[in-house]
Amino acid sequence: MNPGTKTALAVAAGTVGAALYFREAERGISAESNCSYLSPWTTDLAAWGAGATLIWLGYKHESFLISFMGAAIAALHVAQFAAHKVVTRPTLQELMAGQIPVYDREDVEAAHMYAAIEGVG
Repeated sequence: MNPGTKTALAVAAGTVGAALYFREAERGISAESNCSYLSPWTTDLAAWGAGATLIWLGYKHESFLISFMGAAIAALHVAQFAAHKVVTRPTLQELMAGQIPVYDREDVEAAHMYAAIEGVG
Protein backbone atom coordinates (compact mmCIF):
# COMPACT_ATOMS: atom_id res chain seq x y z
CA MET A 1 0.00 0.00 0.00
CA ASN A 2 1.41 3.39 -0.89
CA PRO A 3 2.25 5.83 1.97
CA GLY A 4 -0.47 8.32 0.98
CA THR A 5 -3.22 5.71 1.13
CA LYS A 6 -1.93 4.32 4.42
CA THR A 7 -1.85 7.83 5.92
CA ALA A 8 -5.34 8.66 4.61
CA LEU A 9 -6.74 5.49 6.18
CA ALA A 10 -4.93 6.24 9.45
CA VAL A 11 -6.30 9.79 9.53
CA ALA A 12 -9.84 8.55 8.83
CA ALA A 13 -9.59 5.86 11.51
CA GLY A 14 -8.05 8.26 14.04
CA THR A 15 -10.73 10.86 13.41
CA VAL A 16 -13.54 8.32 13.83
CA GLY A 17 -11.90 6.96 16.98
CA ALA A 18 -11.55 10.45 18.46
CA ALA A 19 -15.15 11.32 17.60
CA LEU A 20 -16.43 8.18 19.33
CA TYR A 21 -14.22 8.81 22.35
CA PHE A 22 -15.30 12.47 22.59
CA ARG A 23 -18.99 11.57 22.30
CA GLU A 24 -18.73 8.98 25.06
CA ALA A 25 -16.62 11.22 27.30
CA GLU A 26 -19.07 14.12 26.96
CA ARG A 27 -21.99 11.96 28.08
CA GLY A 28 -20.56 11.63 31.57
CA ILE A 29 -19.80 15.32 32.15
CA SER A 30 -22.37 17.58 33.76
CA ALA A 31 -22.84 21.15 32.58
CA GLU A 32 -21.56 22.37 35.96
CA SER A 33 -18.33 20.37 35.95
CA ASN A 34 -14.93 22.00 36.02
CA CYS A 35 -12.96 19.72 33.71
CA SER A 36 -9.22 19.95 33.50
CA TYR A 37 -9.31 19.83 29.70
CA LEU A 38 -11.22 23.10 29.53
CA SER A 39 -7.92 24.87 29.15
CA PRO A 40 -7.05 27.94 27.09
CA TRP A 41 -7.51 27.73 23.32
CA THR A 42 -3.72 27.77 22.93
CA THR A 43 -3.58 24.27 24.42
CA ASP A 44 -5.94 23.01 21.70
CA LEU A 45 -3.88 24.81 19.05
CA ALA A 46 -0.63 23.28 20.34
CA ALA A 47 -2.20 19.81 20.48
CA TRP A 48 -3.57 20.22 16.96
CA GLY A 49 -0.08 21.20 15.76
CA ALA A 50 1.43 18.18 17.50
CA GLY A 51 -1.21 15.95 15.92
CA ALA A 52 -0.52 17.38 12.47
CA THR A 53 3.20 16.81 13.02
CA LEU A 54 2.56 13.19 13.97
CA ILE A 55 0.44 12.70 10.85
CA TRP A 56 3.30 14.05 8.74
CA LEU A 57 5.87 11.86 10.55
CA GLY A 58 3.64 8.83 10.07
CA TYR A 59 3.48 9.60 6.36
CA LYS A 60 7.24 10.14 6.13
CA HIS A 61 8.03 6.89 7.96
CA GLU A 62 5.07 4.95 6.52
CA SER A 63 3.66 4.29 9.99
CA PHE A 64 -0.07 3.77 10.27
CA LEU A 65 0.08 3.93 14.08
CA ILE A 66 1.88 7.30 14.24
CA SER A 67 -0.53 8.86 11.72
CA PHE A 68 -3.51 7.33 13.56
CA MET A 69 -2.38 8.79 16.90
CA GLY A 70 -1.73 12.20 15.31
CA ALA A 71 -5.18 12.26 13.74
CA ALA A 72 -6.84 11.20 16.99
CA ILE A 73 -5.04 13.95 18.95
CA ALA A 74 -5.82 16.61 16.35
CA ALA A 75 -9.47 15.59 15.95
CA LEU A 76 -10.07 15.39 19.70
CA HIS A 77 -8.72 18.90 20.26
CA VAL A 78 -10.72 20.31 17.36
CA ALA A 79 -13.84 18.77 18.94
CA GLN A 80 -12.96 20.15 22.38
CA PHE A 81 -12.32 23.60 20.94
CA ALA A 82 -15.61 23.57 19.03
CA ALA A 83 -17.66 22.21 21.93
CA HIS A 84 -16.20 24.24 24.77
CA LYS A 85 -14.85 27.43 23.27
CA VAL A 86 -17.15 28.07 20.31
CA VAL A 87 -20.41 26.51 21.51
CA THR A 88 -21.15 27.09 25.19
CA ARG A 89 -22.83 24.50 27.37
CA PRO A 90 -25.93 25.54 29.29
CA THR A 91 -25.62 25.87 33.06
CA LEU A 92 -27.79 23.87 35.43
CA GLN A 93 -29.75 27.00 36.30
CA GLU A 94 -30.48 27.67 32.61
CA LEU A 95 -31.65 24.10 32.12
CA MET A 96 -33.88 24.20 35.20
CA ALA A 97 -35.38 27.55 34.21
CA GLY A 98 -36.21 26.21 30.74
CA GLN A 99 -34.16 28.94 29.10
CA ILE A 100 -32.27 26.46 26.93
CA PRO A 101 -34.18 23.98 24.77
CA VAL A 102 -33.12 20.45 25.69
CA TYR A 103 -33.83 17.64 23.30
CA ASP A 104 -32.36 14.79 25.32
CA ARG A 105 -34.73 13.48 28.00
CA GLU A 106 -31.82 12.05 30.01
CA ASP A 107 -30.29 15.54 30.29
CA VAL A 108 -33.49 16.94 31.75
CA GLU A 109 -33.86 14.05 34.20
CA ALA A 110 -30.22 14.36 35.26
CA ALA A 111 -30.61 18.13 35.77
CA HIS A 112 -33.65 17.63 37.99
CA MET A 113 -31.95 14.87 39.99
CA TYR A 114 -28.84 17.02 40.50
CA ALA A 115 -30.98 20.00 41.50
CA ALA A 116 -32.83 17.91 44.08
CA ILE A 117 -29.57 16.69 45.60
CA GLU A 118 -27.95 20.14 45.62
CA GLY A 119 -31.10 22.03 46.58
CA VAL A 120 -31.00 24.18 43.42
CA GLY A 121 -34.06 25.35 41.55
